Amino acid sequence: MEGDFQKPYWDRDESLRIAALMREGKLNAHQTSTAINNFSRIPWEFALLLIERELDHPDCIVRIEALNALGFAFSSTARLDRVIELFKSDEDEDVRCAAAYALGTLGEGDNHPEIRTVFVATIRDPSESAYVRISAYRGLLRATGVPKEERPPLLADPKDLSIINWNLVT
Repeated sequence: MEGDFQKPYWDRDESLRIAALMREGKLNAHQTSTAINNFSRIPWEFALLLIERELDHPDCIVRIEALNALGFAFSSTARLDRVIELFKSDEDEDVRCAAAYALGTLGEGDNHPEIRTVFVATIRDPSESAYVRISAYRGLLRATGVPKEERPPLLADPKDLSIINWNLVT
């Protein structure tokens, strides 16, 4: 079955077959992640529904792929509450950071009050890891519409809290 995942994502028949296997829970985590990645390139409502379902997958890599697809490919706010919940409480730090990036993208420029509130609370929480706090800060900048040229470089240390402009975190 591994070879099936190497076919181009636009093969509709193959996509339907893989979607059926995904819906039935017959794919392993790697196959599911690959399917999400491929489906994120298809403007297909059914693919979006499958991807949204994977936010609850037990494997953290699958949840990260689903968050990336929702935030960057589909820009879907249909499961905004679930994305916020993953950001606030997922046990995996990388999932929480992916959720921060997705939330920043989903709320880009809108200054969505709920997204802003959860970001500010996380950034100000000294018990939170620096990695998650910086991800929340980057998400906040994006969600509040701070232009890219005014944001810290992406290659900056992801744990360096000195990049935070505390005047923006109110």
